[in-house]
Amino acid sequence: MVDTPKSANPCSLIVNNTSMELIFEQIRTGGDRNFGYLLGDRSTKQAVLIDPSYSPDTLVDRATSQHLVVAHIINTHGHPDHTEGNDEAARLTGAKIAAHPDGPIEPDISLSDGQTIPIGILQLQCLHVPGHALTT
Repeated sequence: MVDTPKSANPCSLIVNNTSMELIFEQIRTGGDRNFGYLLGDRSTKQAVLIDPSYSPDTLVDRATSQHLVVAHIINTHGHPDHTEGNDEAARLTGAKIAAHPDGPIEPDISLSDGQTIPIGILQLQCLHVPGHALTT
């Protein structure tokens, strides 16, 4: 059960009776309407980058400016406008690349339907929903 505490910060949550501060940032990464995401838990300083695309340094800078440790780089699917920044983001952070195993890139971590990825005390659940790309 998730309760929203009485707080001026709309991103502060109580999850399983443990206080956490959720970080969710949508960041323009170039190309035609491409966005990457920084998702993290401010209380534990853990984060993931999603689809670093053409501007991995921008995503990494947002994480490091908030003193976050990036544990994973996650791709929603294997198109180059989502994966182009993987290698640079991994080099800058030391994070592992996580993606569907049937995509065009070979991930360090293969993701499957229902699998969860810990981000501090947050659990990110992967859902396989092919459509735009078969390995979405």
